[in-house]
Amino acid sequence: MLLFEELKLRKVVTTENEIFFTSKFKFGSTIRSVKSGLKDDFHTVKTLCGTVILYSKTIIGSDKVILELHFYKKKLVLFRYTFSNMNNKSKIENILREKYLNIDSKVCFSECAINDSNGNSIFVDDKVNFSVLYFSFNFEFHDYVMNLKKINEEKILAEKLNWKTEIMKRL
Repeated sequence: MLLFEELKLRKVVTTENEIFFTSKFKFGSTIRSVKSGLKDDFHTVKTLCGTVILYSKTIIGSDKVILELHFYKKKLVLFRYTFSNMNNKSKIENILREKYLNIDSKVCFSECAINDSNGNSIFVDDKVNFSVLYFSFNFEFHDYVMNLKKINEEKILAEKLNWKTEIMKRL
């Protein structure tokens, strides 16, 4: 849920290039096709309401990386690379600039998100670890997350009201 709230705080930069996992696996790819097409060993976590997360440890360049692939209703909607150290942060940001923006762009990745015309986005999170997140606003995932947030907020409000009512009765 914090993902979409974080995005609202960021300046949006658009790219003419399509944002995707690989040219073979784009947002909306099925769990089965991704698992069969990748050689990595995945650990699977099933969550509520049709959400599945695949985790894998891999190496990109010389960096150890944790890859997360999030599926909603069996379709790829989000993936994240979390790097084990921040030594190559500026190099990775430069590669993102080169791939998605003008190479001379002065975009600050901790303040911006990159959006394509297909409703897909990228942003960098460097608060704890250095992560690059890719996600799609398609496939009902955004609506699902926002609905969960609303339900959670309503539950918290109801608990506060129930607590106040209970205290009022007893005091």
